[in-house]
Amino acid sequence: MKKTSKFRNYPKEDQTRIDVLNHWFENKREIDGVPSKLWRVHDKYYDLTDFIEKHPGGKIWIEKNKGTDITELFESHHIEIEKAKIILKKYFVKDAEIQRNSKYTFHRNGFYSSLRARVLPIYRAASKTAPNSTHVTLYSWFCCMVVFLCLGLQSSQISCFLIAGFFGALTINVAHNFFHKADNFHMRLFDISLMSSTRWRQTHAMSHHTFPNTCLDLEVTQFEPFAYLMPKKTSFGYSLFSTCILPILLSVTTTINLKLSISSRFLNLLHFTLSMKIGCSFFIIFHFTMSFSFAFLSLPGIHHNTVNYYEGHESRKDTDWGLLQVDTIVDRWFTASENTSHAIAVSAFGDHTLHHLFPTVDGAILKSFIPAYKKTLLDFGINYKQSNCLYDWLEFLKILFATKQEMKQK
Repeated sequence: MKKTSKFRNYPKEDQTRIDVLNHWFENKREIDGVPSKLWRVHDKYYDLTDFIEKHPGGKIWIEKNKGTDITELFESHHIEIEKAKIILKKYFVKDAEIQRNSKYTFHRNGFYSSLRARVLPIYRAASKTAPNSTHVTLYSWFCCMVVFLCLGLQSSQISCFLIAGFFGALTINVAHNFFHKADNFHMRLFDISLMSSTRWRQTHAMSHHTFPNTCLDLEVTQFEPFAYLMPKKTSFGYSLFSTCILPILLSVTTTINLKLSISSRFLNLLHFTLSMKIGCSFFIIFHFTMSFSFAFLSLPGIHHNTVNYYEGHESRKDTDWGLLQVDTIVDRWFTASENTSHAIAVSAFGDHTLHHLFPTVDGAILKSFIPAYKKTLLDFGINYKQSNCLYDWLEFLKILFATKQEMKQK
C-alpha cells in the first residue's frame, strides 16, 4: 500500500495477536515517541498523573493514553477548548523535541477551529434548554425490547424475538453515543449486546473516531484478514470470499467478544432459568437479529463508500483534522436537516459527520449545528455528501471488490 496518509510512522501489523486493543495502544506508544510517563498535546509534554482522578470525563481517557500523543482527542472532546487549555497549562513539563507522528493540524483559521468557533455560541445557548430526548429515545427502545422479549418468552413466538432483536439494535445504537461523555450508566445498556462498553469506548472513541479510515482505525482493521476495507491488492476470488463471509461476521459481531465482556459485568452475570429450547431461541434469534441489525445500520456506506478517503488514497494538501472527518464520512439523507426527528437520527447514526467532529455534544444539540456546518463547508469550498441505506450497501460491496485505482477519492 502506498503510504500517502498523514503519519510519519506506521503501526506494526500482527494478525496473530488476539488482544488487538492492547496491541493498538502498544503500537501507538511506540510510533508517537512520547516519554512513557507523560502525555503529548501539540508540541508540548504534560504530566497528567495528578489530574487522572480529577478529570470530569473519567480517568480511563487519561490512563489508557499515557505515553501517547492525545492532541486529536484533546481538541475534539473539548468544545470549550479555551477552558480546557487553561487547566492543561498547569501540568506542563517541557516542549517536545520531535515532530508529532500525526500530521493533522488544528490551525486557528483552519476548517475545524473555524467551525468550532461558529457553533460554540449555539452550543452554549442550546445546552441550557436542550431536552433529554436522547435519554428518552434510549430507554424507549430498551423498554420495547424488554416487552417483546417477555412476550416471546411467554408465547415462544419467533416473531417476538425478531422484533426484540431489532429494538435491541436500536438500543445499542443510541447507547453508543454515551461512550464519549463523562462516565455514566446509560452507556452500560450497550452491554446487552454481550460486547463491553468499556472496550468499545476505547476501540470506537479513542481509535475509530480519532483516525477514521486509516491504519489507526480499529473498526477498519478488525475485519482483516477476512475482509480488507482499505486499498489492498487482493484477488477477485478473495473479494468474493469476503462478500460471502461478511453476513456471517455481521450476524455474530455482538457475540465474538463475549469472553472479553464477561469480566465483572453485572448485566452479563444475570442467571436465566429457562428451558434449553427457549434459551437457545433467545440467544440465536434475539442476539443474531440484534447483531445483524446493528451492523446493517452502522457498517456500510457512512464510512465505507467509494467517494470517501482511505489510507493509501491521494489526500488533500490541507492537513486539517476536521477535513479528515469530512472526507471519510457520507451523511444519510434523511438526517440532513435540522428538522429531522432526533429519535431517527440518533438511532440510525444520523448527523454522523457532526458526531465525529463534536463527539461529546448530545445529538439533540448537534441538530442545531447543521446550518453552521453547511455554511462552513461552503466557505471552504467543500461539497456536502449524503446518501441512502440502499446506496450505502451497494457502495460497501464495491469497496470489497475495488482495486486501488478504483478507490481513488472522487
